[in-house]
Amino acid sequence: MLLTLKNEFRAVSRSGKNKSAENRKFLQTLKKKDARLVDDAFHQMHEEVFEELDCLTCANCCKTTSPIFIKRILNG
Repeated sequence: MLLTLKNEFRAVSRSGKNKSAENRKFLQTLKKKDARLVDDAFHQMHEEVFEELDCLTCANCCKTTSPIFIKRILNG
C-alpha cells in the first residue's frame, strides 16, 4: 500500500510539472472566484478525500509543508 501511494505521488508530481502552464491558468481562474466559495469547495473535497485516504500512511505533507497557525484557531 505504502509503495503504491509513493508511486502515485511521484506520478502526480511529474504530471504537475508537465502541466505547469495549465495549472497556472487554473490557479489564475480561481483567483477571480469568490474566495469563500473556493474555500468552502476545497474543504468539502478535502473531507471527501480524507474519508478514503489515511494520510499517516504517506505523511509527505508533514515532511514538506510547515503547519499554518491562525490566531483564531489557537485561541479556540
